[in-house]
Parts: sequence; structure tokens; C-alpha cells
Amino acid sequence: MNFDDEIFSSVARPGETLGSLGHWIRLLRQRRNWTLPMLAKKSGVPVSSISRFERTGQISTAGMMRILQALGELDGLAAVV
Repeated sequence: MNFDDEIFSSVARPGETLGSLGHWIRLLRQRRNWTLPMLAKKSGVPVSSISRFERTGQISTAGMMRILQALGELDGLAAVV
């Protein structure tokens, strides 16, 4: 089981799931050596929204989709859903 699988399989409550999703997004961004402003530019989502998402998991569905698309992970979400 890889780290991404662990995040989603170990979560029991919706709030924890959102927090885990934000943490996963931060890891994806960091693995690409992207800063928050870089991801904001590529996704069209404000830096403040991305930062809040990474910390709390709170973001609009549209914002999350734009971030996932910018990171090249939109297909990964489809596989999970």
C-alpha cells in the first residue's frame, strides 16, 4: 500500500477525509517543487484558498477540481470516486 492509499483508507470521518485530501494536495505540490503562488497561477485558484485547503481541507468543489487538474491528478480522483 502506498502513501496515497494509506491516507484514504485510514480516514473514518468526513472532516478527517477533507484534512487528508488537503495534506495529499500539499504533498503533490511539494513533490513537484511548486510554491503556493506557482500552483495558484497554474490553477487559477487564489493562494489563500490553496493554503486554507492544504491546512483544513476546506475549498469549493470547483477550486479542488482546478487544483487537481493543474497537478495532473484529475484522473486519479476519478479512480477513487
